[in-house]
Amino acid sequence: MHFLVAARPSLPDIGRVTDSTLQGASVLVVEDEPLLRKQVAAALEQHDADVTAVGTLDEARRMIQSLPFDFALLDVNLPDGLGTDLLSENVFSPNTAVVVCTANAALIPNVSPYCMTAIIVCARSRKRRESFVD
Repeated sequence: MHFLVAARPSLPDIGRVTDSTLQGASVLVVEDEPLLRKQVAAALEQHDADVTAVGTLDEARRMIQSLPFDFALLDVNLPDGLGTDLLSENVFSPNTAVVVCTANAALIPNVSPYCMTAIIVCARSRKRRESFVD
């Protein structure tokens, strides 16, 4: 799994999210794989985050219109488009920190224009590489 952080300049400390940061925070999880969506939501809820989990872009757009979010986790490949479409549509509040997730490393070059920081984690090797995207 690869994570790319699409933080805005107003959110420079996205890499320093702690348990207390998540406590009471509203988090949107956009992931089409039901089991992974439930696992991510459960993990965030253990840190007292208020989680809204959806599986499509259409559902995500509706939630973003009706609720404010502190954080969003976006899968790239979704049944009705790319999670990064939400970034290009500029639908998030300037105060929402967005993490883009993909299992497909080939998609990273397409995602990085939206990202200030790329935190790339390969689940198989457990290696972490962090780079800053200009």
